Amino acid sequence: MVDLCCVMNQLKFLIIAIPSFVASFITIDFLHYLYKSINPHPQPTSNGNPLVQEAVLLCQRLMDAEREAFQAYLKSPDVETLKLWKERIVQLRQLYLKADLRYKRRLEKYA
Repeated sequence: MVDLCCVMNQLKFLIIAIPSFVASFITIDFLHYLYKSINPHPQPTSNGNPLVQEAVLLCQRLMDAEREAFQAYLKSPDVETLKLWKERIVQLRQLYLKADLRYKRRLEKYA
């Protein structure tokens, strides 16, 4: 016969653990939604010049790479991988700032 005290302890644990587990997934999903909806970098617009269009495409590729890196960051299985993805995100943001400056210079020059 199973000890009633042990069963009650397991039941109490499940009553607490399952809603906490679901709430954590809801929180992660909400943070992902916020990250996608609030874009920290506005997308540059293109004019007819091919050099400006090239700068726009570079900015868009960097934004896509940052989004993918952030999704991988959220799914990191251990601390080392988490640190590596965080460094990668910082590098991509620095590259984006340089690409944005290139876009602005080209826009001023060819507009």
